[in-house]
Amino acid sequence: MRIIKETTEVTLKVRKSFLLNKKWLCVQVVSALLQDEEEMKKLGYKSLRNKFYNSISSDKYNTEKFIGMDFINVEEPMKAMASLTLKFDIVED
Repeated sequence: MRIIKETTEVTLKVRKSFLLNKKWLCVQVVSALLQDEEEMKKLGYKSLRNKFYNSISSDKYNTEKFIGMDFINVEEPMKAMASLTLKFDIVED
């Protein structure tokens, strides 16, 4: 197990229509939002997404599998400390 040396906090704006049962967001949508954030802030290629994928594989986020796809809980996304701390801001359509 590796030690987390630095954490990055990211707040993503999510449209309410993207949510399943008002609290679940598809992991692929989160990845696309992180890609937009990387491009907007001119970060390195996949700098946020690599942290995200590593944290998912280490079971750091509250995720569930629905209809064969992984979803993350937007109300309480963190299960444990991770190198990428996610927060979600839900906006109306």
